[in-house]
Amino acid sequence: MTKKRFLILLLTVIILNIPPHYENTFSQISVTLKARQKNKDIFIQILTSLDVEKLKVEIISEEGIIKNIIYKDYFTIREYSGKRYNEFVVSSKGKDIVDTDIIKVYYNTKLIAECDISSILYSITEKAEDRVLSIQYSANDINDREEEKKLIRIATYNIHRGRDKVGYSNLNHIGEFIKSYNIDIIGLQEVDKNVSRTNFEDQLKILADKLEMYYYFGSNKRFLSGEYGNGVLSRYPLQNSENIIMQGKEPRGLLKTNVLIDKNRRLNFMVTHLGLDVNERQKQFNSILEYVGLYEEDLILVGDFNVTDNDPNIIKIQQKLNDVGDKTIYRYVNTLNVFRNEYRIDYIFTSKSIKINRYKVEKVQYSDHFPVIVDIEY
Repeated sequence: MTKKRFLILLLTVIILNIPPHYENTFSQISVTLKARQKNKDIFIQILTSLDVEKLKVEIISEEGIIKNIIYKDYFTIREYSGKRYNEFVVSSKGKDIVDTDIIKVYYNTKLIAECDISSILYSITEKAEDRVLSIQYSANDINDREEEKKLIRIATYNIHRGRDKVGYSNLNHIGEFIKSYNIDIIGLQEVDKNVSRTNFEDQLKILADKLEMYYYFGSNKRFLSGEYGNGVLSRYPLQNSENIIMQGKEPRGLLKTNVLIDKNRRLNFMVTHLGLDVNERQKQFNSILEYVGLYEEDLILVGDFNVTDNDPNIIKIQQKLNDVGDKTIYRYVNTLNVFRNEYRIDYIFTSKSIKINRYKVEKVQYSDHFPVIVDIEY
């Protein structure tokens, strides 16, 4: 073999044996930065590909001084324009961040994005719902709202896939319960859609058709040939509905929608069901707290949080929102339908500006949880 042929052969072997991770260089990572300002707070949304799970963020003053170093090891999965991204959120709350600062984003020590925060504020890539929030309240609107406040009945219910504690189907009874109690908006957890174990029922659609209500299903995972997740039923139209996937071995969702009460008023309504693993649940709470900060005006947050109200994360939410049960004599009424159980793990939180008229845990036996009902003036 000639020396030239040997070198060509050697070079070919080297090229063919380059480890595959070298093919995905950091320069190939796609990053999108969006920012919006609410009052004095700035929220920066960093969108990356689904393989990016940790980031370091530096906030630098216009004089070049590093003001903040933020490590993000939790994220959610969101869909924009039909494409799924990992979303990391950086908030100015508790941090010295202003619109004249520079943001730098690092992945595995490599700089992958850098820009002036002012250049991404009110980005045209924001959803229409995000832009509307900053202009939706005119003086006339506020006056109309005061004059036309309605009594709205809100509920949350973990329906245990429409089965009671021993496994008997109770979906029809759950529908009758919603109807007889005149519930206007309800967040549901543990909802099956076309799953073999529940006879391929599209449970949320069955309830919506029966009750003539609007609905949105948030699929958290594929399961037994179907899907499993959270849902919302509403007597009012829904708009801008989406399901934000939070981290966990079993994916958990934060369903978010706008409930159109009338032409001047809409509620931000969120439904969630948090995990059982302590570390995963902590990351899920972190994500929820960020989105509460982003959408906290006219907000209702409901769901099965799988912790009692002495949990530090519930206390953090209580600092931002009203924990309706905490304000009543029913604070210690259990919501988990288990023998000798005294735990309240299902919650309804509201913006502090929303007036509460009634809170009740109804002891119906259609699931392994009890539904929670709240009347608000809005």
